[in-house]
Amino acid sequence: MNDTEIALILDKVDKEIIKTVIDTKPQKVITLDRLFNNDDQLKTNTALQMKDAGIEFKVV
Repeated sequence: MNDTEIALILDKVDKEIIKTVIDTKPQKVITLDRLFNNDDQLKTNTALQMKDAGIEFKVV
């Protein structure tokens, strides 16, 4: 059973942080759009990785 319901990414985002978050298998991940610094490829890849892992992903 997974005890991690929500993960918040509020400081910075990169491939290593995304991998670490996915490895904790939260049900939902919320991050700030500005953390992607207009890197649409990273944002899209993150969304696809979250979807593949069965994690709800929201950018605000």
